[in-house]
Amino acid sequence: GATWGHMAIPRIGQEVIVDFLEGDPDQPIVIGRTYHARNRPPYKLPDHKTKMVIRSDTHKGNGFNEISFEDEAGREKIYVHGQKDQEIHIENNRSKRIDNNQSESVGHNKSIEVGNNHHEVIGGNMTLMVGPNVLQKFVTGKFKAFTDKIGGLANKLGIPDILNMGEGNLIIGVGKNKAETVMVSSTEVVGGAKTVAVGGGMQIAVGGVLNQAIAIGAYEEVGQNKVVVAGKRMEFVCGKSMIQLNEDGTIILEGVKILLTGKDRMTVKAGKVEMN
Repeated sequence: GATWGHMAIPRIGQEVIVDFLEGDPDQPIVIGRTYHARNRPPYKLPDHKTKMVIRSDTHKGNGFNEISFEDEAGREKIYVHGQKDQEIHIENNRSKRIDNNQSESVGHNKSIEVGNNHHEVIGGNMTLMVGPNVLQKFVTGKFKAFTDKIGGLANKLGIPDILNMGEGNLIIGVGKNKAETVMVSSTEVVGGAKTVAVGGGMQIAVGGVLNQAIAIGAYEEVGQNKVVVAGKRMEFVCGKSMIQLNEDGTIILEGVKILLTGKDRMTVKAGKVEMN
């Protein structure tokens, strides 16, 4: 038809079968090509007798494009080979269904652009590793070592083993660094327990107010030293008891009953001591 149909122009050196339209020698039609000792089939015969092949040959180069169909019972397969690039353009919808497993390997870079929404459903687990594949076991081992270091604290807080994975889990491993930037706000909701394990130092910078609400209890363990600095005032309140520290050096201790006990010795030094 006009600008559509099948086109395969014979190459120099190929042996073709020619017919003539209405027997007119001025109207030859190539109706096929033949294989012979020099132009061999794409696959060895009869080893691949159940295979159908459409294969081209790179012009002025080495390579080929191919679509082949293997029809041997139990070995059925469709094979597509592109010597360089492949482009697929669907002007409406495309659907794909894999009844068993799918694996995808990209040698260099991969980019995905979605014009509207992107939705994924994972029935079991999802693992995302960033970095060379050899780092997967290394990162997992380091992560487990970090959690083991705080195992005592986790037990006191009743935190379960986070690496005892079942279905419906997401594991993210990064071989080197990770940076996350949120321009407005970020919210995280964890229905059960959460563990944060840091192998080195950790810094939290809050430009405004930091609020923490703990429903039951809090436990903090520091191996060596701890320093808390407040610019204006610091208060510790428990029921009717209160300790207040102010920037001018005033310390207020209030309570219904105050008991001071020094098992060895107690020393009180002041320019003036008033007792009522």
